[in-house]
Amino acid sequence: MGRRRIVRTPSEEREYKLRRKEMRRARIRARTDEQRAIERAKHAELQRRRRQDAALREREAAERRKRREDPEVRQLEAEAQRARREDAALRRREAEARRKRRQDPALRQMEAEARRARREDEAVRAREAEARRERRQDPVTRQLEAAKHRARREDPVVREL
Repeated sequence: MGRRRIVRTPSEEREYKLRRKEMRRARIRARTDEQRAIERAKHAELQRRRRQDAALREREAAERRKRREDPEVRQLEAEAQRARREDAALRRREAEARRKRRQDPALRQMEAEARRARREDEAVRAREAEARRERRQDPVTRQLEAAKHRARREDPVVREL
């Protein structure tokens, strides 16, 4: 018989996955250097066998050649290569245009002024926000605002709305 399937809610499932990931990481961290060396040696041995297996190498090369000879595959690869070249050329042209734009003194001046204005706006907004925060912290102001809200809540015209 197979294992019973445990039904979990999405949040429980997320927690379970996270717990499994964490346990896996803990196992990996707990491995000794000796175990790591053994694992590396195994992988190296597998790679060596693959490289030395001339028949396998020849088969893989034949598969690659056959794949390249297929006209559809060749067409797709050629299109992909063309698209990559065009993308690279476009990126180069755009970079060159950006470089030229940055060299234009009038444009540089305008951009600098825009940045300065934005910085000043941010500074003004920060000062205003700080003033509002301080005003809200002031006990007298807080009592006045609370009284205003209370009066508005108790106003029969507002209550009817």
